[in-house]
Amino acid sequence: MKKRIRLTALFIAVLVLLSSCSKNDPVNETSAVSDNVSETSVETSASETEDEVEFGIDALLELDGVKSIEEITEPGDCPDEYNLMVIFEQPLDWNDPSKGTFDQRVQLCYSGFGVNELLVNGYAINDLGLGYGSYMDGFSKMHDVNLINIEYRFYGKSVPEDIIAGSPEYISYLNSYNAACDIHHIVDEFKKLIPGTWMMTGCSKGGVATMAQSMYFPQDADLYIPQIAPFCDGPEAEGFFEYIYEEIGNERYGPEQAAEYRKMVLDLQIDALELRDKLTEQVCRRLESGGNYFSSYATPEMIYDIVVMNFAVVTWQYDQDFQRLSWVLEDRGTEDYPAEMLELLVGIQAFTSTSQVMDLTPYFIQSGTELGYTKYDFSYIREGIKERGSDAQLSITEEMEDGLFYRSYLEPEICDELVFDGSLRDGLIEWMNTTDCNVILLYGGSDVWYPMRLPDVEDRENFHTFVDPNASHAYMLSNIDVGILKEIYGLIEETVGET
Repeated sequence: MKKRIRLTALFIAVLVLLSSCSKNDPVNETSAVSDNVSETSVETSASETEDEVEFGIDALLELDGVKSIEEITEPGDCPDEYNLMVIFEQPLDWNDPSKGTFDQRVQLCYSGFGVNELLVNGYAINDLGLGYGSYMDGFSKMHDVNLINIEYRFYGKSVPEDIIAGSPEYISYLNSYNAACDIHHIVDEFKKLIPGTWMMTGCSKGGVATMAQSMYFPQDADLYIPQIAPFCDGPEAEGFFEYIYEEIGNERYGPEQAAEYRKMVLDLQIDALELRDKLTEQVCRRLESGGNYFSSYATPEMIYDIVVMNFAVVTWQYDQDFQRLSWVLEDRGTEDYPAEMLELLVGIQAFTSTSQVMDLTPYFIQSGTELGYTKYDFSYIREGIKERGSDAQLSITEEMEDGLFYRSYLEPEICDELVFDGSLRDGLIEWMNTTDCNVILLYGGSDVWYPMRLPDVEDRENFHTFVDPNASHAYMLSNIDVGILKEIYGLIEETVGET
């Protein structure tokens, strides 16, 4: 039975010895794996040598595919003997390595501990904070682990040099199977030098990638911990905005208080539309100066509407700082109100569009081919305008909503190439019900993406789901409540015996 418990502080249970996953051949693990994959495209590493190889730069350079190594010197809190950026040369297409290669970045923080955490970002390595456990990972900062932080294919600096982003060739290579093969190869090579227990984690899209890794290559880790992993049932899934405007927060805050917060967000959205003549140009200018960009399809008026809509998404997705929103609402009608509204709107946008901070173009593409996304729905804003009797206007009509997400961020020639394939979702559903791996799923019950997940399955001996009703999409391993440690240890003992 799925456990709904409060998880808000520190998780240490995974540092104990864990049993290995099933060593099944990855092709037989799930029907989602291509039947025509070449048997030689991805091979398990050579048999372990009897003589232990001493870890070091020279030994790393001897690993298959390692192209170069750089020492990370940026300020950080990495206490390790080695903090390195290891560059692997990887095939563009693991089914046909002759098609070329690209360079993939892997951060390795090594101290020789017996526990290895493999962090699957799903996105790019955070170059602004290349310390111990950079980007979306608090767990490794708290514990003695060797951290392997992998940049997902075609994100950040792990991009092919001679292929245009969004071209048909690029799209064909950007898929979960190729990405899983990338990770599998990295794991296999590092295991030659780094023994011990392996734990694989990832948040959000990285959580989906962690699931996929267990499905394709169950032998890669002893424990898989996908966190807050959304997965839509199509390129434009229904129900996302219904949850935001009608249900979210009920369990965390209580139905009455949550309804008040939802109304507060909607009131601010309508106010923002009433101020559009004053703010549209400023919002677009601020976004442009910050490196954010949209497609040529999106006019300034449409961009403003999207920013207003995303205000509700990101408010609930992250901090849920309703105290700040109430303070802004108190200034309604004052000369300060437009400036405060501008900061609210622009402050959230870096999370929701392509920018200098992180180019999300590959995410938009993969959403349209296998991960899915939600359908943009302005109906609640339209109804709110009507109920208030406001003269606020939306430039985006109901007829424009189909495909709007993709048209807003991707150029038409890219959108035309996107064909959604539901086999990854089907394979992951089968994986959830059949995997022999040790898996712990973590969700935030107050996360906007919580309804957009794979269907729940009953807990079994090796597979467990935990939902924190108070957690948003910012939830991660480092936030688990100390009070749950006893249950977690009990769960591990049930799975692997005394530790």
